Amino acid sequence: MEQTNRRPNESIADVLEECRRRLARGESVERCLAAYPAHATELAALLPLAVRAQQLARDPHPAFAAAARRRFGAAVDVARGAREAAPARRGIWGWLRVVAVAAVVVLVLGVSGVGLSQAADSSLPDSPLYPVRQANETIAQILSRSPENRTALEINLAERRLVDLELAERSQKPSSLLRRIVMQMVVLTNQATD
Repeated sequence: MEQTNRRPNESIADVLEECRRRLARGESVERCLAAYPAHATELAALLPLAVRAQQLARDPHPAFAAAARRRFGAAVDVARGAREAAPARRGIWGWLRVVAVAAVVVLVLGVSGVGLSQAADSSLPDSPLYPVRQANETIAQILSRSPENRTALEINLAERRLVDLELAERSQKPSSLLRRIVMQMVVLTNQATD
């Protein structure tokens, strides 16, 4: 049996790596198994896989590599030819079509956004549309540059919270929702007076 410099509690990962190196140097699986009898059962299952993996890692046969290069070149030529043979979109009609499609998409998104925004205007904090309403209000606050415009907007928003409170009371919403609306109204009033 071959002598090796082993640590007493050597892990299977370390042993497997050492055996992989030995196999790469040309040693046989049997010699590795004999060198590590404590791990022989595990190594017997793993070493054949390591041998196969090493065989896969080798460079391809030159004939195979040349054929692959030819196939790749042919695929590039076909793609280049198809692109050149395709109807030219570079003319004025091609560009107009692209601009028209983009304009339609922007228009549809804009109209649907306006509709969503209008639907969210009367929503209460327990509505799924309420975050849309909050986003609209936040954007309006950001866009209000002058102190006068911002104060007017905050007063308007506080008045809207009063309408929300009345609507929530008529709809017999829970008191926690009423408190939330009142707190928002107080915050907006304080911001307006500041």
